[in-house]
Amino acid sequence: MTTALNLITRALRLINQPGRGALLAPEDLTGAFEALQEILDSEAVSKQFVPGIRRHFFNFIGGKAIYSYGANPGDDLDSSAFGNIYGDPAPIAIESAYVRAGSTITDNELVDEYRFRNVGNWVVDANAVLANNEYAVEVPGIATSSTQALTIPAPIAGETYTLRILAEVNAGQAFINLRESAVNFDQFIIDSSGTYEYDFVWTPGVVLPDIEIASIAPGADFSLTLVSIIPRGLDRLTLPDGQGSDYNMIKMDQTHYNRQFTKGNLGRPYHWLYTRGGGQEGQLRFDNRGVTGDILVMDVLVNSVAVNNVNDVLRINPQAIKWLRYALADDVAGDYGKELSYRQTQIMEDAWNMLAASNRRQNMLGVDRGIRQRQRFDINRGDP
Repeated sequence: MTTALNLITRALRLINQPGRGALLAPEDLTGAFEALQEILDSEAVSKQFVPGIRRHFFNFIGGKAIYSYGANPGDDLDSSAFGNIYGDPAPIAIESAYVRAGSTITDNELVDEYRFRNVGNWVVDANAVLANNEYAVEVPGIATSSTQALTIPAPIAGETYTLRILAEVNAGQAFINLRESAVNFDQFIIDSSGTYEYDFVWTPGVVLPDIEIASIAPGADFSLTLVSIIPRGLDRLTLPDGQGSDYNMIKMDQTHYNRQFTKGNLGRPYHWLYTRGGGQEGQLRFDNRGVTGDILVMDVLVNSVAVNNVNDVLRINPQAIKWLRYALADDVAGDYGKELSYRQTQIMEDAWNMLAASNRRQNMLGVDRGIRQRQRFDINRGDP
C-alpha cells in the first residue's frame, strides 16, 4: 500500500529533487506534504477521485431539532464512529436522508473509548497519559500496563475479530495483549509508526476477557490514537437489514427553513437543512423534532481521502495514484524554479482522463436500424 511519504518521494523524483542519492530535507518533506493535503482536500468533492457515498445513521435526541455534526467529542452527531480506522469528518454534503422507525442500531465495537476521547473503562497506568484523544507513554525506563475489561459486547469464543491500531512510535515498542483472566493468549508488537490491522480468533472461553496496552523498560516512547476490535467483516455500527419502516425527508434551503411558522414541535421531521461551518463541523436542522426511538439515516459525501501524517496510507483508488504523483510534482515544482516537461504534463493529463473515463463514457448501445421507428414520412422516397 502506498503511504503519503512514498508518494511524496516518488513525486519529487520527477523534478529531480533532491537529486539521485541525496536525502530529502525535512523542510522539503513538510512543504510537499502540505501540498498533498491541499490536493486531496480539493479533489474530495470529485466523483472521479472519490466515487460513491457513505451512509451515516444516528438515533434522534429527544427534544432537539438542531444538531451539531462532526468528529469532535462534543458534537451531537459523531461522524467519527463511521470509517473503521480514521473516522469520517463532517460531511461535505448530504445527498439524501430518511427516518427509519421500528429498528435499532447495533454497536459492534468491543473496546470502550477506542479513540481515547475519554478514560471510559480504561484503567490507565500511572506512567501513561490518556488525554487529547490519544494514549501516550513518554516515561523512559519505566514499564507500563493499562487495561480494559471487554464486557459489553463481550467477545465470543471461536469468533474471528479484526484488531485495528493507529500508532506513532518514537522509541521502544508497544505491546497489545489480548487476555483471559489476566493471561495473554495473543500479543501484537507495534515497533514503528503507522496503521495496523490484524485478524485473530478469540480462542479461549470467555472468562474475564480484557485488553492490555503495555511497554517494557527502558525507553518506551509512543502514542496510540486508535485501538479497536470489531468482528471481522462488520462495520462498527450496523442497521438490521429489512427491519423497520422508512419515512422520506426532503432537502430544504435557508429561505424555506426561515418561513416555517413553527419549528421543532410538529412531530416526525420531513425536511432537513445542512450547513457546514468554517472548520470541521456542520449543523443539521429539521423542521420538527425527531421522535425518540426513530433513527436518522443519511447518504453523505465525506472527505475520506484526507491524510494527517506522512505515514498514513493513501485511501484512494489505485487508478488515481499515477495522476496524484504527477499532480503533486507539478504543484511543488515552482518552489524549486522547475516545471514538468511537456511529456510529463501529457502523462498527467492522460492519467486524469483515464481516471474519469468511466464517468464520461458514452452509451453506445442501440438497436438495428431496420427495426427502429421511422424518423419521418417522405413521399418522394416512396414511403407507404
